[in-house]
Amino acid sequence: MRTPWTACILLCSCCVFSSVVGKDDALESEEMWRFTADGNIMATAALDRLHVYFGTFSESAIEPESSVYCIDQTRGEKVWSHRLPDWMQAAPVVTETRLYIGCNDTKLYCLNKFTGSELWHFDTAGKIDSTPCVSVQGHVYFGSRDGFLYALNADGNLRWSEFLSGPVASSPIFDEFAGRLYVADMANTIHAFDLDGERLWSYKPRLANIDGLRLRIFSSPALDNEQFLYVGSGDNHIYAINKETGTLFWRIDAGSIVDASPVISLDDFLYVANRQGVLFKVLIEPFAEERIVWQSESVGQVFYGSPSIDAQQNIYLCGAPRLESPEETPKTQLSYIDHETGEILWSTLLDGYTDATPVVDAEGNVYVGTASNELYKIRGAGHVLADTPWPTFHGTPSGHGRYEQTFSRWLEDFGIPVEFANLERDSDKDGFVDFEEFVQGTIPSSNLSVPDRSPRIVEAEDVSLKIVYELQKALRAKVVVEESSDLLGWAPFLLTPNDSQYEDAESFFRVSTTVPQAANGRQRWYRVRWLR
Repeated sequence: MRTPWTACILLCSCCVFSSVVGKDDALESEEMWRFTADGNIMATAALDRLHVYFGTFSESAIEPESSVYCIDQTRGEKVWSHRLPDWMQAAPVVTETRLYIGCNDTKLYCLNKFTGSELWHFDTAGKIDSTPCVSVQGHVYFGSRDGFLYALNADGNLRWSEFLSGPVASSPIFDEFAGRLYVADMANTIHAFDLDGERLWSYKPRLANIDGLRLRIFSSPALDNEQFLYVGSGDNHIYAINKETGTLFWRIDAGSIVDASPVISLDDFLYVANRQGVLFKVLIEPFAEERIVWQSESVGQVFYGSPSIDAQQNIYLCGAPRLESPEETPKTQLSYIDHETGEILWSTLLDGYTDATPVVDAEGNVYVGTASNELYKIRGAGHVLADTPWPTFHGTPSGHGRYEQTFSRWLEDFGIPVEFANLERDSDKDGFVDFEEFVQGTIPSSNLSVPDRSPRIVEAEDVSLKIVYELQKALRAKVVVEESSDLLGWAPFLLTPNDSQYEDAESFFRVSTTVPQAANGRQRWYRVRWLR
């Protein structure tokens, strides 16, 4: 991607890669810290680079007040908490500046990510245990148990709403590249909408109850790089549906209810568990004769939690071991599973059960909350999430629910050899890694051709600086503006929603970001980093 600038600034590529090692390198897990909250932590947490965010629900139905938390990832200490009037059973979503979470009091809340203060809320007529998805422009899409799919502007005002076929517990997902939304409801129907709220198609896997099966969908869809979406159902099946036409491509019998959401690996396998705790590895290649590669039956019961796939293509999954007697205390078994065999490489027991997906951070550590009121940070196998279109619940650890082209596919489409994406590779030894030179149009093999890396200095008498850059819609990346007073230490410049304007072009957004004047007698430098 070539990036035009109105000022001379620094572009520094900061993509994260993980080397691939054998399964012998998967070490035993270790608890790094645990944080005790004011209520059960049953839903999946969300991560940014520094913090972990989650909601709780009170153990008392009479006093249901619960809290949203922001916790420091390194120390396990509370940064802030915010009280809400009822339970939270949905995962939050975090963006550059905001946090979104649904609540049983029928409202969707938008909080300031840095302080926890409420920015706005939107009221519906049903509880909200559906995780919203959020577009690059800040548009918010979510479902409610009142049966409606809602689309809100960034300021919390309604753009449109559409009634589906029944209450919504499944979390909608957003294909930003195609401009489509996909959502399932508890009437066992999957729907596709365009961004103006026009229904494009609906698909109902079963038309009537069959042998007492519960025909509803809690599972949230997953999207691949081709043309299909995948979803589980209460009718004991996993479905692959053409996302353009809404027609069935294949389905497989999972032997039990599938309320969990599927995820997709780099080598085109789908992983999902049924209610009985059987984890399936499914080949999604379009014309495969045999789809189920293996099934692992030792992970414990799985209710709503998805697997997470790391860069080794191995799988984390939470399950509930069966209790042998009423006196036993419920536990969660966090398992790390070999992708080739389905063998559990290691597992650890946590107090209390959970409905959560294990969330993986940039250092390969894992976060899980349970009904013991505790959030755990577990030392994982040391690998980041897999670079796939859908490696975890709602697509990313931040939970934004947007399908984006994978980094490796983007390199391929732009004609960049994948080996040049290695941030350790500097072919001409000029201090600029090969990928950074490709991005900025210079020659990686020539130390006479180097990118412009000059930070833009802002003096006290300068007017505000406007930085303009292009952000590919299909690229799983983000741009962060950083500031410095000495060119040695750099810190993120805290942008508000009003600091950036987005111009929608065909395949990218043209972004204008404004940074302020320096204070009297001071100088400040600004640079832009391109992050994975």
